[in-house]
Amino acid sequence: MFRTDQAGLWLNELGLGVEFGEIVHAYANFFSASRRREKLKSLVESDDTPGMIRLKMLAVCAAADPRI
Repeated sequence: MFRTDQAGLWLNELGLGVEFGEIVHAYANFFSASRRREKLKSLVESDDTPGMIRLKMLAVCAAADPRI
């Protein structure tokens, strides 16, 4: 699905579906940095859940592996 708002563009860039829109809107400051988006994009997998995306976002910020 193509969207023209900024959140939609970020979702498209990361290969995430619209079900992740709430995360993108809630953490717009995270997604506004291209470096963080690039690092997150390298971690995103097709079967990720919203919780997994949040964990991976935290890993990007902490420069750590996304695991518990």
